Amino acid sequence: MTEPTIYKGLVGVYADVSSVSKVMPETNSLTYRGYAVQDLCEETDFEQVAYLLWHGELPTAAQLEAFRAEERANRALSPALLRVLRDFPKDAHPMDAIRTAVSFMGMEDPESADVSDAAQRRKAMRLFAKAPTAVAAANRLSKGLEPIEPDASLPYCENFFHLVFGKVPQPEVIKSFDVSMILYAEHTFNASTFTARTVTSTGADIHGAIAAGIAALKGPLHGGANEAVMHMLKEVGGPEAAVDWLEGKFDHRALVMGFGHRVYKSGDSRVPTMTKYAEKMAEVVGDRRWMETSRVLAKQMLERKNLLPDGFRHPDVHADLRLLPHHRLGGACVRTGRRQPADPPAVALHRCRAACRPASCRKGLMQSCRAGECRRGTLIERACIALRVTRMHRIATLAAQHMHNSARLSCDSV
Repeated sequence: MTEPTIYKGLVGVYADVSSVSKVMPETNSLTYRGYAVQDLCEETDFEQVAYLLWHGELPTAAQLEAFRAEERANRALSPALLRVLRDFPKDAHPMDAIRTAVSFMGMEDPESADVSDAAQRRKAMRLFAKAPTAVAAANRLSKGLEPIEPDASLPYCENFFHLVFGKVPQPEVIKSFDVSMILYAEHTFNASTFTARTVTSTGADIHGAIAAGIAALKGPLHGGANEAVMHMLKEVGGPEAAVDWLEGKFDHRALVMGFGHRVYKSGDSRVPTMTKYAEKMAEVVGDRRWMETSRVLAKQMLERKNLLPDGFRHPDVHADLRLLPHHRLGGACVRTGRRQPADPPAVALHRCRAACRPASCRKGLMQSCRAGECRRGTLIERACIALRVTRMHRIATLAAQHMHNSARLSCDSV
């Protein structure tokens, strides 16, 4: 009997096509609906990008106003969900908290069983709006603090800082966070997207699909890599110890987080942008420890192993966020900005994504097509966007938390 061919990691297996984003490793580029992600970072904000991912085009002024109004009207959590959050273990991981919160939102959503396109869009918006509130509330409750009510007068990213700290930091911090949110907003058919699509292909509800996607995102080989990189940078201690620390890893053939992306082999198009804003954060905070540590690690990894930072990680940008070579490195640096590794809460938000598109969730994985090509949007894609929002907020909280710990970056300086 002929043995079946096993495709490790599903490499070379095409499950579907996507019009939402496209990763082109041969040119080290990433586009959202045909727009280069680095251009979106400079010319738009996260709310506009969320609209773009869901609707296929950037919004007009009127469309953006309506989108923002709908999001702001759906930010509040129910009293029942707040009671549930209060009962979470104080040491619960932020990703576990948001996963459970999303599941609870599904149980109390009156349209949970309605899989029509209109209902799916409304549920996606509710998830998009409530994810930051849930992440921030769980974070504050874990520290013995009371949750803060959303502020409808604030944009999406500013409101998140308000929810976590009760204050909004300076514009440079907001812009860096906004850029990080955009860079993490979409990445085609990755593990969490595939997970969400598998769940939706069974006819399951959108909340269940996103909860499953969040569970996949938590893993250290996926979205959890950002957190793992910051823990690694903390372990290294500083740029002066980086070479010896890395030698120890080489001697024991141990894994070094932040290097060796599965798709990008010649660098990541997101790295320059993340590096730029990581540098800005280092200036705001007045501490370049993470940036320099990441730079040393990146240089050594390239010389010794010929490995570039993974994802959109770059020695500069990612030094603050994670490691240089990996976009996760850059993200780590941007978020922590200062002395300590990012805090788990932000990690949760950054990972959720935004919310799947109804059509995709219903279609699931029944169609055999090539993933990553820009042809049509799907319900699943919308669910995935919601997923990424959670992921982004996790990173965001991490970054926000450590910005807060820094005298110059803290909200007290606003």
